[in-house]
Amino acid sequence: MSFGVFGGRYEGTLRLSLDETPSFTLTSDVSDIDVAAATAFAGSPGAISGRLIGRLELSGRGLDAAAVNETARGTVRVNIADGIVKG
Repeated sequence: MSFGVFGGRYEGTLRLSLDETPSFTLTSDVSDIDVAAATAFAGSPGAISGRLIGRLELSGRGLDAAAVNETARGTVRVNIADGIVKG
């Protein structure tokens, strides 16, 4: 799936395995996200500015939210460039 968001781009894949215990792998990349617009949308206008790039890789398994939460493992990397943090 890919789409534009906050002036940037999201691209990601979700792979599901419907074995006896379902499993998933999520990989997402974001690029050139306007951090000021994103934080304003989240209710904190003016808190930070800049452009964000990042990557998320996550996997897990389970039949319910508690099991998925317990087994989820992965990595996240986020970089914000050319920005200012208020205060």
